[in-house]
Amino acid sequence: MKVYCFGNEFVKEDSLAKQIAHEIQVKGFEFVKCIGPDELEIEAETLIIMDVIKDTKNVMLIDDVDQLKEHNTCSCHDFDLGYHLKLYKELGMLKKLYIIGLPMETDFSVDDMKRKIKEILLNLFPV
Repeated sequence: MKVYCFGNEFVKEDSLAKQIAHEIQVKGFEFVKCIGPDELEIEAETLIIMDVIKDTKNVMLIDDVDQLKEHNTCSCHDFDLGYHLKLYKELGMLKKLYIIGLPMETDFSVDDMKRKIKEILLNLFPV
């Protein structure tokens, strides 16, 4: 099963998902570093995404796209992942979604977060 990892590796606050994707190994899961939402396999029965989110201090699981905050869109550049996911849902293209949200700032180590990610994935999809 694929875990699609988003972020900007050149911006420290937004690079954690891709950093962890490079380091983590969980049996039965492939961590795919993505540049944009067009890389998602929307036709998959279950879509798992890992990305940095604001306003949390812990690794968290989001299972409803409507939990994502909306941003005002000023240009095509401003279309973010959340916008695309909500659009896919509205069009009936999104079946089941899980987002593993990583904190921008936290007191937890990367190793602690990798353990939590592994726990979340194995609880959702026992091997």
